[in-house]
Amino acid sequence: MKSLLIVAALFISLASAAADTCQIMASRTKRAPAQQDGLYVVLSLAEECPQNVVALQDIIHEQGLQMSSYMVANRGRLNPDLGSFSFFEVANGPLPNGQSTEIFIGHFTHISRGLIELDQEPTSGKLLIEAIAFDEKKGLYNFYELIGSGNGATWFYRGDSQDALLDNTYLYRDPPPGQEKFGKRMRCSACHTSGGPIMKELAAPHNDWWMDEHRLTFGDNALSPTVTAKVTSLHDAAGLAQSVHNGMTRLYNSPAYQNISRSRTLKEILRPLFCTTEINLVSSQTRLKDESQEFLIPSLSVLHPLLGMPTLSFKKLDYERLVHTYRLKFPETSEIDADHMWLAPAVGTADVMAVENLISSGLVSQKIAVDILMVDVENPIFSKARCDLLSAVPKNYSPDWLAEFMKALKRTKTRDAQLLVKNMENPNSYTAVHEPVQKAIMEKMGREDALEYLFKALITSRKEVFSSEISKNPKGQILEPGFRVIFPEPQ
Repeated sequence: MKSLLIVAALFISLASAAADTCQIMASRTKRAPAQQDGLYVVLSLAEECPQNVVALQDIIHEQGLQMSSYMVANRGRLNPDLGSFSFFEVANGPLPNGQSTEIFIGHFTHISRGLIELDQEPTSGKLLIEAIAFDEKKGLYNFYELIGSGNGATWFYRGDSQDALLDNTYLYRDPPPGQEKFGKRMRCSACHTSGGPIMKELAAPHNDWWMDEHRLTFGDNALSPTVTAKVTSLHDAAGLAQSVHNGMTRLYNSPAYQNISRSRTLKEILRPLFCTTEINLVSSQTRLKDESQEFLIPSLSVLHPLLGMPTLSFKKLDYERLVHTYRLKFPETSEIDADHMWLAPAVGTADVMAVENLISSGLVSQKIAVDILMVDVENPIFSKARCDLLSAVPKNYSPDWLAEFMKALKRTKTRDAQLLVKNMENPNSYTAVHEPVQKAIMEKMGREDALEYLFKALITSRKEVFSSEISKNPKGQILEPGFRVIFPEPQ
């Protein structure tokens, strides 16, 4: 019995020593509480704390996890000369305790000594790695960063999905007196507003990503041996898109996340129905340099998917004429467009999922959801008119919330509020109002000047991404200006 106690004590001592080898901090002076996600477990098992992404990947492989690597051009596919790319990697597999895990890891490149190299110099305060991993015990994603310290690097646990939601409590809402618009729990909240993994170009053709049939180029730059090795094992961006989509679904289906979401104010719960909280980027499947005579505009850039996904076909020659008329130019290059035509902001998949959950839970009927989405229907992404109506939603849920909402709308004298009330009171609003409106939109898109009308809206929506409230978080902007270059700009 005594020998068993000695062995047990020795095991506990070794486990404690292993955990102390790689300390994960909550702040500069405070250690983070233990987590149950794959990254925390892997770091806790490490004999030496990884100080860069190569060392982290070695440890992940030692634990038997499989890694898939993906690559995006930060400043545009046709703009490789500055050597700015990002690798995003997904680690999958069972942990030593048998638990299945999935870890998302992001890191960057830069030009060093004339080569494109991994940007892993541990300059003090520099972000070397950002990662998120699903915590099975909490049912939420945990967010981590590896930050340079000058002569090394330190791992930080930044928070979880709930912290992201809390940091964005007052998005599109007025905070109480003395309270700031955005919370300061974690920097990641500026982009991961719903608390899950994100990929801007979630839908094909993944304009700025490495594709098996359309690989990234590196200009006149040579690659370091480390980057060369990673490039030779890259996967098609469609694989990352599937992992991210699965991760978003996993979070939305988590009972813990659903309970946290239900505990928020009604204004927060219904917000994705009125205002854009996350965006995606979409583009035509056609490139300006392709030989095809026509191209399709991605419907997600002009209409919310719950209202339909029309086929919008136009002549490519007319698009080229508009590009020249409005003197578009892609920054830092001589190009006049992105690689694929019509690169545009679109309603975020996270917002669409949130609205679908509102309908499936019974909180909002499909008719009421459509009634609201039809407000300022021609501005599906950044509609101030529709977003302003969020103020009429009661703060807290009650069985009579919809009646309270309609009363508040009636007190609002705007044309959109009155029209919404009229449609909500009309049991046949979909067939009596929405179908004719949708038909009118389709007719407008079929007019001779339809392409120019939509093109002007495209230019406006590109600007509105940066002026929208989703880009006002002082800890970061959703499209990371200065680091990423995405859209061509009118001169």
